[in-house]
Amino acid sequence: MTFEKIPLTDTSILSTLMLDYLCQSVSLESFYQYPPKIAHFESIIKDKTFNKQARIDLVATFQRQYKSIDKSHSTNANMEALLHEKTFTITTAHQPLLFGGPAYLIYKIASTIKTCILLKEKYPSYTFVPVYWMGSEDHDFEEVNHLFLFNKKYVWERESQGPVGRLILDEKVESLRTTMSEVLGESASATELKNILKESFQQKDTLANAVQKFVNILFSKFGLLILNQDDVQLKQVFQPIIKEELIARNSVQLIQETLSYLSNNYKTQATPRDINLFYLTDTNRERIIYEEGNYKINNTNLIFTQEEILKLVDESPEKFSPNVILRPLFQEMILPNLAFVGGAGEISYWLQLKAIFKHYNVNYPMLLMRDTVCIWDEKSKQKFIQQGFVNKDVFRSVHELERQYIATHAEQSISLQNHKENILSAYELLSTSVTDIDKTLLLSVEAEKQKIKNGIDMLETKLLKAYKRKFDEDLAFIKSTKEKIFPEGILQERHDSFLMFYIKYGPSLIDGLITNFNAFEQEMTIVS
Repeated sequence: MTFEKIPLTDTSILSTLMLDYLCQSVSLESFYQYPPKIAHFESIIKDKTFNKQARIDLVATFQRQYKSIDKSHSTNANMEALLHEKTFTITTAHQPLLFGGPAYLIYKIASTIKTCILLKEKYPSYTFVPVYWMGSEDHDFEEVNHLFLFNKKYVWERESQGPVGRLILDEKVESLRTTMSEVLGESASATELKNILKESFQQKDTLANAVQKFVNILFSKFGLLILNQDDVQLKQVFQPIIKEELIARNSVQLIQETLSYLSNNYKTQATPRDINLFYLTDTNRERIIYEEGNYKINNTNLIFTQEEILKLVDESPEKFSPNVILRPLFQEMILPNLAFVGGAGEISYWLQLKAIFKHYNVNYPMLLMRDTVCIWDEKSKQKFIQQGFVNKDVFRSVHELERQYIATHAEQSISLQNHKENILSAYELLSTSVTDIDKTLLLSVEAEKQKIKNGIDMLETKLLKAYKRKFDEDLAFIKSTKEKIFPEGILQERHDSFLMFYIKYGPSLIDGLITNFNAFEQEMTIVS
């Protein structure tokens, strides 16, 4: 197994907003608090306040949520360490995904763990604990109910409108796991993986509990802590913000200036609502809408007066769920957190939210772009390089790669640009000569010149097609390579299941990723 790095800026996978953020463009300076550099953690530690009682309550919540989970020595140690004022968290977040979902969930967690290791080396007098914040209240079931394994999609078919973390695993999940086990093979890694899946995803358990068990088995030796946000004790901490959002409805106003700038210059990631909260039950997660002095629950007949809904916040805070605009604030109120490790889309919407944090006097964390990964079998990679490319070329378009290959291997250039320029220069002279005699002939000359130009362009296209036929096998390999890295046009890590890579490399893959990751370097890791 080899690990190679290329700059993220060479991959063409980042938006303009993320490129500007990673390059620390002056235009974005006001939208974040700390540049994504390890040297700035000294400032963050000084700025982060987190009282002793909050630490005691947090540890109690972890202990309760881990009641039925086998904890490693590292997990226990990190849990206890949170009681001390010199311990801080580094956090990533994601909704629970069936059987781990696409591979990037694992990469996010590994990147978070490595960040803690790097920080401990830099600041040895402090303790840094990696946390996976599980967004189990998310209700987009179609995002979490499937995975792609060896080019086949496995889907958990059922109806769902409520929080995905509360869904009970049924016989359909058991059937999916059995079917998948048949294609995983009989290698030592496959056998180990099947045992992990069997132990984690059991009927009658919730999806959130199953994913907690699955991730814990993979990462417990690194001291990862997993926190389920769907927790009444955690919501009690958030009660004041819930009430202010219902009464003042000011989140959208707080970030309006930021949104205006970002939407005029970039593609924005999240859109605020008048009220950025959902009403939450086992079977529903619906928007709360303020109309004519009352609070209506979308797609239901429920209506509350202000007095009634505030009383409900006091009595049952778990019935309120923050949307994408307030969830980050909720997270940072709960944890002694210094940095959020996320993907490009997540950091894009976090960049919209600084004003909300300032309003509530909650410290805004460092935003770290997680490590990204491309797993590429060595034989295919070497053949690609032998064709005259370098690793980073795989992120260019198929059309560009085909043209480069043909230009390199063709007996003569496929470009007729020199011929075109010579002919068009001759027409310029002809135009001058003809119009000196009769100016009315200018249009005729220009028309003929355009015909020639179009004809040469057509010949160039035909020449390219001819070479494509000649190099058909090699060009087919280029296309198949691109499809491995971008299956169905999607970056591999956002499409393919981590399970298929675990079968090939075993647990050493996770160890290797953590060893080689460094979110501060902003690179793509190529594993082969």
